[in-house]
Formats: sequence, structure tokens, C-alpha cells
Amino acid sequence: MRLVSDISFFVGFGALFVSIVFFDLGTRAIKRKQEQKKRFYDKKGKKFLLLSLIFFAVSITLALVGRG
Repeated sequence: MRLVSDISFFVGFGALFVSIVFFDLGTRAIKRKQEQKKRFYDKKGKKFLLLSLIFFAVSITLALVGRG
């Protein structure tokens, strides 16, 4: 169970990194006044942020259950 918790933790960090990259690309699109690209990157960033939160929650849950 610890291995699954560790893997989901690292996958969560990977998804968090990807979401940060998408939000950065969205910020650059604002500077270039490309509203359509901004919405696209923000939508992708939100999806990956939600995915990272899910993986972190799974990791914490498995870590707490596995301790018992």
C-alpha cells in the first residue's frame, strides 16, 4: 500500500507541474492578447490541477490507512 501511495504522490507532483506550465502559457497568451489561447490553457491548467489534487488525496488516504 505504501508503494501505491508513493506513486500517486509523485504522479500528483507531475500533474501539478504540468498545471503550472499551462497556467504560465495562459499568462503569456494574455500578454500577447490571445484570448482564445488563454481560455484553452486555463482550462487545461484547471484540469491538471484537479487531477493533482485527486492524486494527493489518494496518496494521503492510503498513507493514513496503511499506517494502522
